[in-house]
Amino acid sequence: MERRIYVYALLAILNWSTVASAFKIALRYTDFVSLLLSSSLTSLLIFLSYIVYSGKFHHLIEYIKNNIAMVIALAILNPFLYYLLLFKAYSLIRAQEAMALNYTWPIMIVIFGSIILKRKIEWKSMVALIISFIGVFIILTKGNLFLNIHYGSIIALSTSVIWAIFWIYGIKIEGDDEVKMCANFIFGTLFIVPIAILNGVNYSWEGIAGGVYAGIFEMGVTFLLWMKALRTSRADARISNMVYFSPFISMIVIHFAVGEEIMPYTILGVVFIIAGILLQQYASKGREA
Repeated sequence: MERRIYVYALLAILNWSTVASAFKIALRYTDFVSLLLSSSLTSLLIFLSYIVYSGKFHHLIEYIKNNIAMVIALAILNPFLYYLLLFKAYSLIRAQEAMALNYTWPIMIVIFGSIILKRKIEWKSMVALIISFIGVFIILTKGNLFLNIHYGSIIALSTSVIWAIFWIYGIKIEGDDEVKMCANFIFGTLFIVPIAILNGVNYSWEGIAGGVYAGIFEMGVTFLLWMKALRTSRADARISNMVYFSPFISMIVIHFAVGEEIMPYTILGVVFIIAGILLQQYASKGREA
């Protein structure tokens, strides 16, 4: 059983390691709004199919009825704003940079958790945050202190803020994770459709294929695999830490699939970011002990 759990987790991580490349390749053939439409519709179909198959449809209806205002607010954050900005960032800057800056969401959860939940940040956590932000600064400036920061990098960094706020408020609502995610995509897609129509939908088959791939391997099937691994594992901390292999695998995929030269500043920045996140986790365990 434990071996199967690690297989689920590894499959999820490998899937997530390909999506940065998929986003960048798809955006060669379509615009970021059209990519968002096709990927969100795909994810919605996957989650709805899973909910119906698993007999949780009545839980979905009950969850929406009991939490309608919060469901709408969370759907605006994710998938609507989160992926709208994420795909926009990928259309403006290197895939390796957008991927790395987006990976700062655990840092933002600590920062905004302290603000929203009024949690005190202890000195060990502060050191961890500083280490991670050194990595962010390295990537933002491309390793050059005097280089102007591209606004696409700011957009990519903002996605981690949106995800952190979405996550903090999302855990306050009781409910099955798959049900909650399905509700997010139902209402998120309702916001995405009119924006896509106003923007003009790009129907190129390459763009649609990229959106379908993103919908399956970014949030759809991959999310279900990841939740299954976490839910059935007795070593969920080890499983959770496996996700930090993803940025490094992703850079390899980006190099060969997208053709980007992986820059030394990206590697160094990612090392600092992940080191800070892992130190933060260690500091949190120390408090719990």
